Amino acid sequence: MDLIEDIKSFVEGRMSAKELYEKAASNPDAEDLFEGFSAKPYTNDGSLYLYIISQNYDKPDTNVNLQDVLPKFLDWKGVSYSGDNSALQEYELILKAMPSWLNPPEFYIKKLQDKIQGNDAKQARSIIKDEIKRDFLYLGKPPKWLQSPSWIFNGEKPMIFVGQLSLDALKHDTSQLYVFINLEDDTTRSIVQTA
Repeated sequence: MDLIEDIKSFVEGRMSAKELYEKAASNPDAEDLFEGFSAKPYTNDGSLYLYIISQNYDKPDTNVNLQDVLPKFLDWKGVSYSGDNSALQEYELILKAMPSWLNPPEFYIKKLQDKIQGNDAKQARSIIKDEIKRDFLYLGKPPKWLQSPSWIFNGEKPMIFVGQLSLDALKHDTSQLYVFINLEDDTTRSIVQTA
């Protein structure tokens, strides 16, 4: 399958963003395919090809951004595709329902998409909130991140947030240590963020 067909498959919801990245990165002619196409802000720093291969495919907004720009690219190329954007609408609904302290990986967003399929927006929001409440446990309060949210997972299961500590006395900048625990094997993991 050529890259145009891969892009069409992604736009129509038959291929994941990560799969599209792998196809583009391994195609020796991919960079030439995007030559001359411009769509701000995606091509501000170069070509759409560079944008595609430089994204973090664990971040949910990567899929949304690609679902926004790639139909424009197909239009520019004169390629017809199915106009069904229900998957994108579900995706955006999930992102809007997320609390500010959470930015889960792509596999978790996909899990939520599977759970809300066929529900109206009100029911979908309720399902999303219930899933997040069940899956993302914390003692006391959720984390107050200094940078973008980085909830730690053990495999595909979110760990329990224990708390955060200031490291300001040890560092020159404002820093926080975030501690998580996995109750199944009593392991802990932590992350440091500095502002």
